[in-house]
Amino acid sequence: MRDLPRTLRFWCDGLGFAVAERFEIGDEFGGALEVEGRVDCISQFIRKDALAIELLAYRSPGASGAPSTRRNQLGLTHLSLYVEDLAAAAQHFVACGGKLLPRPTRRTTRSS
Repeated sequence: MRDLPRTLRFWCDGLGFAVAERFEIGDEFGGALEVEGRVDCISQFIRKDALAIELLAYRSPGASGAPSTRRNQLGLTHLSLYVEDLAAAAQHFVACGGKLLPRPTRRTTRSS
């Protein structure tokens, strides 16, 4: 990820996780992370109840690539949540650093 404070604001303030363990990661883990070159990274865990998520914030090498644009790509591409008030939740997530995506403009129809 590129912006750890913004990411923590979204997950913690927006979704109710708590900041947990934090580790500085260096070259000794480059092979395990499958990253070439000098590694300077923060491993920040967040927790909610029994769920723990590790967030990796790369200072070196910097984060690269583009977020997925299709749900059939490998990797985390979808997170589904149930909320009572969708408009209020969307406003809250944006205030916590989230980004609303436009509604799909393409409609699919099922052919017989």
